[in-house]
Amino acid sequence: MEKNNGILAKLRQVETVTWVVVALTCATFLLLVVAMLIPPRGQIHPSVLQGAAIITANVALIIFAQAVASGKTATFKHGNTTAVVGGIPKDEQDED
Repeated sequence: MEKNNGILAKLRQVETVTWVVVALTCATFLLLVVAMLIPPRGQIHPSVLQGAAIITANVALIIFAQAVASGKTATFKHGNTTAVVGGIPKDEQDED
């Protein structure tokens, strides 16, 4: 019986995280659309772009945290920098 409760708790947690990610992504798109519609039309203020970038970064961090919590390997790459949490990437495993 405890195993079923644990599985249900995990499913509820995944659903909550999924809905949060979907809601934040929709909020980002809505923010950009509204910024295009208000005067002056067709121009997006840099602060709106910065806000959209911050929301998108938070979504990426939520997905990253969820992947790490579920025991998967998560990797961030930017230029020559790579950050790996949870294991060794497959391309580096082949070199050993």
